[in-house]
Amino acid sequence: MGEKFKKWVEDGTESQYVPLGSKCDLCGKKLGLFATGFWSCNTRHLHDGALCSKCVKKTETLAKEMHQWMPKEMLMKWRRYAGYKWQSMSVEQVRTLIALKEQNDIDRLEDYGGNAEALLRVHKSFQIEPALLQVGIFRVNKLKNKMVVYGRVDQGVFRKGDPVRIDHNGVLIETSVLEAYDYDPDVPENDFNLNLGASGGKQRLSEDQLGWLILDYEGAIHPCDRIIR
Repeated sequence: MGEKFKKWVEDGTESQYVPLGSKCDLCGKKLGLFATGFWSCNTRHLHDGALCSKCVKKTETLAKEMHQWMPKEMLMKWRRYAGYKWQSMSVEQVRTLIALKEQNDIDRLEDYGGNAEALLRVHKSFQIEPALLQVGIFRVNKLKNKMVVYGRVDQGVFRKGDPVRIDHNGVLIETSVLEAYDYDPDVPENDFNLNLGASGGKQRLSEDQLGWLILDYEGAIHPCDRIIR
């Protein structure tokens, strides 16, 4: 479908028009009704092809977070596609980007001799001092001054109570997970404070999920540190 898609754009017949019955140029899945035909001009596409909603989300995430996982020597080449500029990539470039991320994940696990059951790279961290009315008397002292890390799980699952290690430039610090909340970026109201106040959730973070871990730790944690189980 890529060539037909490209012809529509180059001819200017209609801006990024995708014919009915087209398939995703990345995974081959048939595109939904609202990604084709009359509605396709409002759909997010690549330079030379169209994506299903699942592949859009995957590509968008890789582009937005490439500075978190991509080696610096490669980032100079790819940074032009970072953030919302990912739509200027070709289908082949997206396939290459996915392959680079998969190889990067393999390399990270090999750093730990294949012994890591779960791995999360820290995007950001902060310390909390929750109010009594927010978390209740049984949690307020337990969570006071503890560190929260936000990131994406590259492999495995993190659960409440899991013993974990913080890897900061090769220095390993033993601690444990006090609480765990997942985050869906498509639900803006699903923020940290909402999860903190409603602690009856599933208390786990699974592979490819974004979310927060509250750690039984009060020292500094930095972006690109790793949480290992």
